[in-house]
Amino acid sequence: MGSCKSTPAPAVGTASEEPLAKMSQKAEIEEIVGSHKVVVIAKSWCPFCTKVNVAFQSLSVSDLKVVEADHRPDELDFMEAVKEITEKKSVPQVFVGGKFIPGGCDNIMDLREKGELKPLLQEATCEVTEFSCCTVTRAVSKEADRCQLHNTLYCFAAIFLTFQLPGLCRRLGFTRSKESAEEASESQEDSEEVRRVLRILAGLAIMAFIAAEVYCAILIANATQRALTVPERNSMLAADAFLVPLVEIFQFLEDVVAVKISAAMVTGETHLVRHILIMGVVGGILCGTVAASVATAICSWPAAIQWILAPYSMHDSYLQCPLVPQGPAAVDSARMYWLLQVWSWPLGFACRAIKGFLFGSGDIVLGMTVLGLANGMVSIGGIYLFFLPQPSLDSLGWISFASSGASFLILLAMFAARRDLRKRYDLRITRPTLASWFRV
Repeated sequence: MGSCKSTPAPAVGTASEEPLAKMSQKAEIEEIVGSHKVVVIAKSWCPFCTKVNVAFQSLSVSDLKVVEADHRPDELDFMEAVKEITEKKSVPQVFVGGKFIPGGCDNIMDLREKGELKPLLQEATCEVTEFSCCTVTRAVSKEADRCQLHNTLYCFAAIFLTFQLPGLCRRLGFTRSKESAEEASESQEDSEEVRRVLRILAGLAIMAFIAAEVYCAILIANATQRALTVPERNSMLAADAFLVPLVEIFQFLEDVVAVKISAAMVTGETHLVRHILIMGVVGGILCGTVAASVATAICSWPAAIQWILAPYSMHDSYLQCPLVPQGPAAVDSARMYWLLQVWSWPLGFACRAIKGFLFGSGDIVLGMTVLGLANGMVSIGGIYLFFLPQPSLDSLGWISFASSGASFLILLAMFAARRDLRKRYDLRITRPTLASWFRV
């Protein structure tokens, strides 16, 4: 099997001394394995050990540690401690990056012939700051693509069935009898066909909007995973872990506006719609400005921003691994990204209020479709034109800021183009009185 059996040596010492010796040998082995990239436990007379050493030396391994057990006075205790760690007593025993590589000489030679030994040596360690952390095998990639295709098909099927089930129920006679359906006039049938076509188009538009939103999220995640360095990626994740939940708190802006406008529509008080919309937009801008100002103040406070972006650096147990950015480095890397993200909130919160208006008034299809497709083009165009050529957190921040501004301008353009919508709800730019706001 490409390994040499250890030759037993006579036992030395009393029974009470042996456990202590094994414990000290095990700790020594763990320290050696943890402090070197490649460790080979060998014996000087073993030809298989020599072959393994030559294999690693041919790959120019800079941190190779060969421990020849037969040159140690405590050979027996040392090999017993090795057996406790690897469950094997034969040599050679190979550790790469702190992990035991089973199989002995035969496995190492096989990995070398297949070209898999060198990539194994280039895995992430605390000495490497730039490497691909998302490379997967061909089999895993193929399976992931298959599952993603299934997920896409299932989502489209679920959305399509949602719009088609009511019509299917009517055709099957769950809502009205076949006789009553046959008594419908030709004009009613024509209008029904038109409405059906419009419903299908509305369903397709919403599906396109959802697809654009999902694709943008997947695209940004994949692009940042592949393009950013590991320290930049960690800095971005640390910032998002604080900012994203904070943004979700203001979801109430969209919900409140949608509920109040729906209530006004049901009660017939359509004259209140305009005041509710203005209150939501102005309130969203004010809330976003206050929240962005607080976040900017936190960013200007070194101790606070370092505690948020790199809390691990505040502890004595921090190992200072280059893959995990230090406190000042994390702050410098993510500061511009942080500021651009938070100052996209005012217009972003205003857009939430406008979305609530579209939901409450029933004009959601056209508005959300135009918004989603335009926002998707801004995000996708920003990724391909600005981020991928020169990946940086600053580029991601500018894309988010531009996307928020573009969404707000697109919604304003929709109001300007929809004269019927402005006339129906009397949407003109005037200063509402304070009494009308309280009446809302």
